Amino acid sequence: MRRAERVRRPLLRSDVQTAWITSAALLLAVFVPGVFLYAYAAEESLEQFDRWFEYAISVVARDVEEGGAAAIHSEDSRGLLPNADAAVRVRGVDGEILAERGRWPAADEQIRARRRHTLFLHVGK
Repeated sequence: MRRAERVRRPLLRSDVQTAWITSAALLLAVFVPGVFLYAYAAEESLEQFDRWFEYAISVVARDVEEGGAAAIHSEDSRGLLPNADAAVRVRGVDGEILAERGRWPAADEQIRARRRHTLFLHVGK
């Protein structure tokens, strides 16, 4: 019996074909939705982090509006940010830096975030 015949003959058996069809159906029924579920959960997790970060920034921004630019140095605002040593800058309306905290990375090391909507703070004197 030739090699091709030895391979082809078992594949023609109905129990082997049924096993292949069942395996393919289970793969499609379990693996593919699992990948989509994992992608959905990952996206929801990232959106939840974005919402939490936006809330934390809004609370720090409110503190700056109420207490002035020096409010970024308070322990309350430090505890809200993801990293207590995060670099924070408060700019005035004209773009002048009113206060800053932490080590700000050099311009070539910065990664700019894409914003859905821009948050501008106007701090009065």
